[in-house]
Amino acid sequence: MANRSLRFHVGAQIGIAWIILMLGLTALGLTMSADYVLNIDLAHRLQPPLMFGGNSVNILGTDELGRDMAARLIKSIEVSAGIAFCATLLGLFIGTAAGFVAAEARGVLDQLVQGLIDFQASVPFLIIALTLLAFFGNSIVLFVCLMSLHGWERHARVARSMAMEANALGYASAVRQLGANTMRVYALHILPNIAGPLIVSATLAFPEIVLLESGLSFLGLGVQPPLTSLGAMVGFGRDYIDVAPWMVLLPSAAILLTTLSINLVGDWLQDWLAPRRR
Repeated sequence: MANRSLRFHVGAQIGIAWIILMLGLTALGLTMSADYVLNIDLAHRLQPPLMFGGNSVNILGTDELGRDMAARLIKSIEVSAGIAFCATLLGLFIGTAAGFVAAEARGVLDQLVQGLIDFQASVPFLIIALTLLAFFGNSIVLFVCLMSLHGWERHARVARSMAMEANALGYASAVRQLGANTMRVYALHILPNIAGPLIVSATLAFPEIVLLESGLSFLGLGVQPPLTSLGAMVGFGRDYIDVAPWMVLLPSAAILLTTLSINLVGDWLQDWLAPRRR
């Protein structure tokens, strides 16, 4: 029997600790003024972090314009985590709704949804993202909506298969016979019973969206100035990697640890929520 206890899952404990830290930094980023993040001080540009001989004012050093790296890192974590969180929730809603519609309608509509799922799975999402950004430009709302399209087909597959299984078990039919409409059956009876696999699916999509956002921002197609994100910080720091490596290493470490932590927690959730492993 798989060990499902968080007390014995060291990886999940480390992941949860890092996620809590990221949530705290995100909340701190919301309280920071834009002037503080964008404050330029050319007299102190490319200052190293405190542990490498820097000053106590800029503990993580400064960038090419003398802006405080700690402030920009906190703000970047807020932006990247906010985009990934909103996109994951929106994608989960889209995929779950599509899966429920396919499971309920069957026939032509079911085949249409499955065709869209197969199309999404067969085309590299990066190509879709680059095409849409080239045609429609970029804004933070459009970018979040675009990121939400990544992984929706995974949620749709899970929702469709488990909704069909739930309908076959009979309890959904029993509720219908008592007079409940379709929306009530899916929202109050089927969805709570399949929430576990959907949560696991969302934890798998979240780090992928973080990496995708970072890659697009690194290429200059994601978050646009004056906003900043972890990928944008790596992109701007690559030109100074030989003289100021902390400009690349700090946001890269944040990306790595965040995605790793979410994956560790997702592995634990998959083990903990899987009924056949209990």
